Amino acid sequence: MTYETWHVRVRPGNKNFEDQDLRGADFSNINLSGAEFSDSSLSSANFKNAKLSNVGFSRAELDGADFSGAELNNVGFSCAELDGADFSGAELDNVGFSCAELDSADFFHVNVDGAVFSDCNLNSADFGGSELINADFLGADLSAANFQDTRFENVDFRDVHAFNVDLSHVDLTDVNLNYADFTLGQFEESSLEEMTIYGVNMYSSNLKKARLGTSNLIDPSLVDANLYKADIRQTTFLKPDIRGMKIESARLSGSTKFKRFSWEPESTRGWDTLAKSYEKIREEFKENALNTSQKSLYYLQRRARTVEALSEGRRISFIIGGASELVTGYGVRAKHPLVWTILLMSLSALWYSYVPITTWEGGPIHYSIATFVTSAPHPPNSLQSDFLDIITQLVVLVETYLGTVLIILLGYVLGNRDVF
Repeated sequence: MTYETWHVRVRPGNKNFEDQDLRGADFSNINLSGAEFSDSSLSSANFKNAKLSNVGFSRAELDGADFSGAELNNVGFSCAELDGADFSGAELDNVGFSCAELDSADFFHVNVDGAVFSDCNLNSADFGGSELINADFLGADLSAANFQDTRFENVDFRDVHAFNVDLSHVDLTDVNLNYADFTLGQFEESSLEEMTIYGVNMYSSNLKKARLGTSNLIDPSLVDANLYKADIRQTTFLKPDIRGMKIESARLSGSTKFKRFSWEPESTRGWDTLAKSYEKIREEFKENALNTSQKSLYYLQRRARTVEALSEGRRISFIIGGASELVTGYGVRAKHPLVWTILLMSLSALWYSYVPITTWEGGPIHYSIATFVTSAPHPPNSLQSDFLDIITQLVVLVETYLGTVLIILLGYVLGNRDVF
């Protein structure tokens, strides 16, 4: 059907084509500004090189429609069916596709400025070589979509479901990836530098040779992700789930940080895998002589083993592991025994300042430090009651004993500098 064929059924100049059967109609090279096609059947219609300004296609059936080379400005496709539609080479300015069906749609080499694709189905859509500026994909399904060699500027990918999406060889530094699901995603040689990303799922994703620069990944899922030869210098991974993550030959530095603990595993096997993953990553840091980072990973590895013991019902091992973490940070964190040291001396000094003592020289702080480091410089005396005398002697005894223990443990932790 051609434009002239169906046009004879309407008054000349009429652009209200709502709820009409226009399947296969030819609108190519026509200026349709101001037209309304809502609720119409336009499957396989041809809009090639057409000019479409302030046009409405809400809820229209446009499966297989051809918009290649068209100029679209302020056009609405909300809830329209556009499976297999061709927009290749088109200019899209302030176009709304909210909730539209765009399965296998072709956006190859499209220039987009201000388009809204929120909650759309863009399964297997092709955006290869396109330019996306101020585009909103919030909550969209981008599974198997292709964005290879696409240019992004101020693009929103929050909460997208993008199973097996291709985002390789692109700069994603101006894309919001928070809470997106990129399971099996392709990010090879892409740039994710200087970003802060929350809750992203990159399960089994390909990040080979990707550049993460000074980015902060907060609570990411990197299970089975491949970061072979990725640049993660100065990258911070906060509470990452790294079970099975591979970073062979990755570019590391002393500013590559793995901080805090992921509680994602729900089984004994999961905790075992997490501990082994920390160990493998630690080996990579060891090969690069990055000892400080090794210690952090060793701490996380030991903590995973402690939780594993609890999940297996090995309570004694769990208690021992918990005590080791609490007192020495598994033998690698000097701040743990130092904190206990300060706490013990402070509490003891508070007690010494409370009891009515008249003969001690140097004051309670001096007495507490001397008692902690060696032993009480002289027995406490001249107290007003036997009860206070007994309690004070117990405080002195406990501080002397625990002080000796903490000094030994601090020496043990500091001695581990040569081990890691």
